Amino acid sequence: MHVTDARTTRRAPRNVAAGSVTQLAVGVLIALCAAKFLLHLFTSVRHYGYFRDELYYLDMARHLDWGYVDAAPLVAVYAKIAC
Repeated sequence: MHVTDARTTRRAPRNVAAGSVTQLAVGVLIALCAAKFLLHLFTSVRHYGYFRDELYYLDMARHLDWGYVDAAPLVAVYAKIAC
């Protein structure tokens, strides 16, 4: 029976390049996400105002009623809370 000592066994060399490629890929992904976020941040400066449905919901919030056919009853309540 052959017994090997832990000090005499050879370990396989670590693949250092795979770890650096993974770190590089994560860095590139983070950079792309940051670039996309900044693009959206700087191009969304101009606001277009209210959409006509939003104005309708705000008007429903001013006149709360349970009888609106085209919207759920809580839409007006949520708009009232948001105002």
